[in-house]
Amino acid sequence: MEVIGRAVQNNTAFRAIVRPLANTWVSLSGYRRLGLRYDDLIAEENPIAQEAISRLSREEIDGRNIRHRNAFQLSLAHQEFPRS
Repeated sequence: MEVIGRAVQNNTAFRAIVRPLANTWVSLSGYRRLGLRYDDLIAEENPIAQEAISRLSREEIDGRNIRHRNAFQLSLAHQEFPRS
């Protein structure tokens, strides 16, 4: 599988086809409308994620917690994150 993964990553034609589809999928997923980053969606129960979070600086952890809180509040209110 690793060989296939590297072949896909190195194939520029495949990336040119898939990248617009991936960007569309990301925009439709909705997490950016709540102000979250992709990394904020990784389950914290995963031991690898716990190790990665433990390596973050205090400012990054605080920012992550604020984004989670804001996304939760917006989700409860059925609102989107304002563009401004």
